[in-house]
Amino acid sequence: MRSRILFALLCLALPVALPAADPAPRKPCLPCEEEDKNAERGYPVKGRVLGTDPERNQVLLKHDAIPGVMRAMTMPFNVDPAVIGGLKRDQVILGRIEKRDKEWWLFNIRILGTELK
Repeated sequence: MRSRILFALLCLALPVALPAADPAPRKPCLPCEEEDKNAERGYPVKGRVLGTDPERNQVLLKHDAIPGVMRAMTMPFNVDPAVIGGLKRDQVILGRIEKRDKEWWLFNIRILGTELK
C-alpha cells in the first residue's frame, strides 16, 4: 500500500521535474531558409575565419555545428563594417549568429586565437 502511494506521488511530480520538450524541433539546414523565430534571437557560433570581403561586409567562416540549426560548414556571414577590418584569416572566433531578412549576420565577435580546439 505504501509503495503504491509513493508511486502515485512520483507520477504526479514527474511532469514537473522533467523539462518540456520542444513542440516544434528544428531540422538541420544548409543554410536555414524556413521562417524560424529563434533565429531572430541568435545562436552562439565558434569557427575559423577563412577570409573577408570588405566590399560586401562579409566574413567567410568555417564553423562548428549549431545543434538543431545547421551542420558544421563553411559559409559567409554579414558583419558590421566597423569590425571587418579586425578579422584576419585563420583567427578562431566566438560570436552570435542571427538571421535577418533571410540573411545570416555575425555579432558579438570575440577573437580566441589561431588554434581551433
